[in-house]
Amino acid sequence: MARPNRVLKLESYDPNPLLDRLISVVPGQNDIGLAAALGVTKSIISKIRNKHADISAEMLLNMHEMSGLSIRELRNLMGDTRRLF
Repeated sequence: MARPNRVLKLESYDPNPLLDRLISVVPGQNDIGLAAALGVTKSIISKIRNKHADISAEMLLNMHEMSGLSIRELRNLMGDTRRLF
C-alpha cells in the first residue's frame, strides 16, 4: 500500500519553479529535454507540473546530480520547506 504524499497537500507546494529552474540547465530547454535528462517521459513531467504526481526521492536525487543544486535548494524551489520529511 502506497503512503499518501503529504507534500502534494502543502499549501506552498508548487513544482513549477523547480522544473523551470532545471529546464534552464538541460539541452533543449523544455519539458521534453528535461524528461530526457531525467530518464522519464514527458507525461511524468506534465503530471508533476499539474500536481497529479509527486517528485519521488529517486527523481529528486537525479535532479540533484543533473543540476548540482542541493536537495534543500531543490525542495525550497518546489515550496517544500518542511524540516523533516
